[in-house]
Amino acid sequence: MLSNAFVPVALIIYMLTINVKLTLLSLICVPVGIFFFCLMMTGSTESYNNTIIKTKKLNDTAVEYINGIEVIKAFGKSKTSYDKFVTAAKEGADCFIEWMRRCNLWQNLSLLLMPYFLLGLLPFGAKAYMDGTVSGNDLLMLIILSLGLVSPFMTIASYWDGIAKMGTIIGEATEILERKDLIRPETMTEKPTDMDIILKNVRFGYNEKEILHGIYITIKQGTVNALVGPSGSGKSTIAKLIASFWDVDEGSISIGGVDIRKIPP
Repeated sequence: MLSNAFVPVALIIYMLTINVKLTLLSLICVPVGIFFFCLMMTGSTESYNNTIIKTKKLNDTAVEYINGIEVIKAFGKSKTSYDKFVTAAKEGADCFIEWMRRCNLWQNLSLLLMPYFLLGLLPFGAKAYMDGTVSGNDLLMLIILSLGLVSPFMTIASYWDGIAKMGTIIGEATEILERKDLIRPETMTEKPTDMDIILKNVRFGYNEKEILHGIYITIKQGTVNALVGPSGSGKSTIAKLIASFWDVDEGSISIGGVDIRKIPP
């Protein structure tokens, strides 16, 4: 992007050395194109965030559907489970289509006018040539150089989507890296008496959304236990908390009478 930005800057500086007035007139299309670009970008933050949310939901639904395909087939729930995926896919597509339809007019006007440097240069350049205020060689050079501005401008415009995506990815990765580390001891100071797992008044949430609201569970050593509930009810969250992937917000989880926060990784 920097290399494509440097080319038009260098060309414009050279054009200014030839004829300042005609150079500025050739650039009259740029603010007009930027105006339409700004109209296109109106509400883009909300629309972009909406596409991120809907795309994540689609990805999660697809992974959930694929991972559970054996159970879905075994219990004959293909239709209801697939309907959930279809709904997520439709919502994911609709949010993009709606956004693009709203931007189409302004984007096309911006892309049509912004690189049209001859719009101001040709008529005013022809008049200046007839008046004798610019030579034919200089006018021809300005026309050639102005045509060289088109490709870099179009290339720069094509990078905006990639920059937005890069910002989202870096932001999410940074948010994870900036989270507090789990504090665990290096050595075992208290040995569990057995393998009983006990959850007492466990509360936990992702960011501001609480998922578990005061959970009490006792899982006896040597028994088989099932966590049953709809998607998003906290089944996987409980399993991950027991595995000590996160710390509980309130309450405690113990194995053999020892709080898991006192057990080394």
